[in-house]
Amino acid sequence: MKASFRRLPTVVKIAAIAIAVLSGHSTFSDEPPQPTGILGSDERSSDIDLAQKHAVHFLESWNDFPADFACWMDSQITQIVERREDPQDIHMSEIIALGPGDSEQASWTYHGFGEVPVQEGLSTTRPLWDHRLRVNQKPAILFVRQATLSTPLGVAKHIIGEEPDPPRTHRAWFHPFVLPFARHSNLLSGRCSKEWFTSIFLNKDLIENVEWSDDRETLTASYVYGGVRIPIICKVTFSKKNDWLPTLVDYRLKKSGALVATIGTSYEKRNGRWLPKVVEQMSVSASGKTHINSHTELDWRIADESPDGAPDSDDDWRLHFCKIFKKDCLDPRKERRQMFDLFKQVGGADTKESNRQ
Repeated sequence: MKASFRRLPTVVKIAAIAIAVLSGHSTFSDEPPQPTGILGSDERSSDIDLAQKHAVHFLESWNDFPADFACWMDSQITQIVERREDPQDIHMSEIIALGPGDSEQASWTYHGFGEVPVQEGLSTTRPLWDHRLRVNQKPAILFVRQATLSTPLGVAKHIIGEEPDPPRTHRAWFHPFVLPFARHSNLLSGRCSKEWFTSIFLNKDLIENVEWSDDRETLTASYVYGGVRIPIICKVTFSKKNDWLPTLVDYRLKKSGALVATIGTSYEKRNGRWLPKVVEQMSVSASGKTHINSHTELDWRIADESPDGAPDSDDDWRLHFCKIFKKDCLDPRKERRQMFDLFKQVGGADTKESNRQ
């Protein structure tokens, strides 16, 4: 077979992971998770055990995920900032891929991140692509590509051994399977890890309440963590329809009930495996002055469908994945030509610059 797969860990192993990480700090807030001491009455203990079982199932599904896959994510993001008249709309694409490896690590990882802010009069203004490839867990090549209306497409290339500071817009590598739990700020900071998930959702002492829907098709568990200073209440709804994976995750400040983030996920089943298909999120910054709404669609290639090896192009790796995902992507020169044509239509193109193309 082309791929090797991550093996399903035993419950004993997962329990050991939980015990190990619970002594550490939660990366969701500045303080470690603190037990609430609220476990409910004896008759609710079986529901609490079920919630724990579903949380363990999510982690097992993550651990058992194929070690070679590619995922293309397209997002429409609206950012509303207080005292700013118009919201900012951004189209963002991300490509995350793993090469086959052993049960502990992939042979290579790739993350390509690009965004196009949408401004008045222009549908395409400033595409930026940040490509990062790691081979055997070591940095191999990094490209930072940026095109503007007045400068040619620039490429900064870094070879093995260099680990330059990421550009301001770079998002940390994350496994797309964690998106049902991941806030925007956590994706930027790289905090979406198994250790963080385990420290919260495999800690039975953090469960404050468990509720069934009337038709008993969903089970919602409320976790309280973050310590005394900034307690967070996270309500996770597990759905029977989707093999008891989380379909709604809601984060709020416990003291005020103010929204931190709410994340809704729909799944598709492929080859016997449930995969996140659409993820919608609303989140609020710590200051409360910035609201972000996003709609993300995920397209997966797993095992035999995924790339046979790391992209070997010395130009634009996005084009390598465009073929795999059968997307109609422009190459950089055509893309820039299109940008100039559009800019001319709104009366802003420099004819001298345009003639040089």
